[in-house]
Amino acid sequence: MVDNKPLLLSEDEKANPELVIKEFYSAYTISQIRALIKLLLSGSIERLTPDESEQIQKFKFFKQQLIRMLEAAWIINKKQQ
Repeated sequence: MVDNKPLLLSEDEKANPELVIKEFYSAYTISQIRALIKLLLSGSIERLTPDESEQIQKFKFFKQQLIRMLEAAWIINKKQQ
């Protein structure tokens, strides 16, 4: 897959990804992150019909996994400070 790599990171950010993590967590609190993800994905889920229950479950699972990953990154970021 051609896009199976970072697309938005600069070369410096690719070499030092912790810079991106620090920047992200200086812009948002963990509770703001959770709220924004829920808001973004809730809008996507609301547009689906009950017939698309499999897709709804995929969105919910993705949301849960994304929040878990961001929480883990938050812990890593705090440990490095």
